[in-house]
Amino acid sequence: MAEITFLLGAGASYNSIPTVSEMFDRMGETIAWFNTEHLKIYPSFTVAGESIVNEKDDERKKIVADLVWLKSICNTGKNFSVDTYARKLQIAGKNDEYVKLKNVLSLYFTLEQRKNLPDVRYDNFWASILKSRTKVPDNIKIISWNYDFQLEL
Repeated sequence: MAEITFLLGAGASYNSIPTVSEMFDRMGETIAWFNTEHLKIYPSFTVAGESIVNEKDDERKKIVADLVWLKSICNTGKNFSVDTYARKLQIAGKNDEYVKLKNVLSLYFTLEQRKNLPDVRYDNFWASILKSRTKVPDNIKIISWNYDFQLEL
C-alpha cells in the first residue's frame, strides 16, 4: 500500500484560528473575551459602594498585559511576523524573551481555540481517512506545522 503524508499549514485552520497576518486584528477581541470569561469565573463584588477585588485579578491583569505585549509584536507595521520576531530574539540570544514569546503565543492560541469551535473542514478530513474512531491507517502520516491544536481537537 502506498505511503501518504499530509502536510497541514496555516490555512488548514483558517475558519477558526487567525493566520499570522490576521493575529493583530483579532487579538483585541480575544483579550476582551478573556476578560469577560475571567470575570464570570472570578467575579468582583462591591460592599457599601467599595469594590472588593478578587484574588485572581492580579493574574488577569498580568495575562492581559502579556497579550497586549504579544499584540504589539504582531503589528505587521513593526515586525514582518511573529515568526520573524522570534527568530530575531533567538539570534540575539534573548532567551528569556524568546521563551516568554512562545508561552504567550501558546496562551493566545489556546484562548482562540477555547472561544472558537474547531474548523469544520477537519471533520471531513478525519472522516475520509479514519478506519475507526481511534485508528489511523498505518500508511498515513500527518505533519502539521500549525501553532494550534485544531487537528487534535
